[in-house]
Amino acid sequence: MLVCLAACLAGFINWGLGLIVGAELALAVGRSLRRRGVAFHYPLIAAAGYMGLLVFHGGLSGSAPLSATTPAGARVILPESAMPLIGEGIGLDRTLFSPLNYFVTGGLVVILPVLFGLLSPKRTEDVRPMTDRQDHDPSLGSRPPAPGADEIDRSGSVTIPDRLDRSPIIVLMLAVLLLLAVMRYVMDKGLGDININTINAVMFALGLTLHGSPKAYMAAVEDGARDCAGIIVQFPIYAGIMAMIAASGLALKLTNAFTQIGTANTMPPLM
Repeated sequence: MLVCLAACLAGFINWGLGLIVGAELALAVGRSLRRRGVAFHYPLIAAAGYMGLLVFHGGLSGSAPLSATTPAGARVILPESAMPLIGEGIGLDRTLFSPLNYFVTGGLVVILPVLFGLLSPKRTEDVRPMTDRQDHDPSLGSRPPAPGADEIDRSGSVTIPDRLDRSPIIVLMLAVLLLLAVMRYVMDKGLGDININTINAVMFALGLTLHGSPKAYMAAVEDGARDCAGIIVQFPIYAGIMAMIAASGLALKLTNAFTQIGTANTMPPLM
């Protein structure tokens, strides 16, 4: 229940954060329970770590609602005939901050941990414990951490660029400017018009600040990109599939089919 709740809350903030928090917490909880001799079902704990993916699109990294706040983004997911109805875009007050989303996403955050509590085996013979292989798998957290700001190459002299590369001043300057720009945008446009670029700017600023130096941040990006290679390749393909669905007219036909059989009250459950 703890892993599921933490994964959901982190997934609401950002889908990538939810994945990492869920996976790391599942591993830590499994090791802690095993060390204390508490019987538990490790595959179920691992599954709980992925539950952030059920709520992320109703959260602050939902790409469709964030993109639709601008006319250009709305055109990607809506037929041209709908453009006169949305004007300058679909505000978040009608998507992420709507009562329907509060009900659906908030309901999942409450119900999913309870569901995992009910799924937990009550009989010892039904428990599948973490095995020695899982506990000592070299792929689980054995990779050396990305170099920090204080790691200096001892093989040569430390130049001014080297010091700047490891200085927190550079990343703080960038992060402060980014956050000030976001604050100005929100004050000017309002929370209902924040978009995916705004969220990415905030996450970029936080990442720079928490890593403490340009070198540490870039090392972490390079380290993470190896694990994200599949996603980096897949997402452009997803975009291409979506473009074909839209350009072929299939998206419009599907939309029309649902609007013909749906009413204002039945459209939410139909979708």
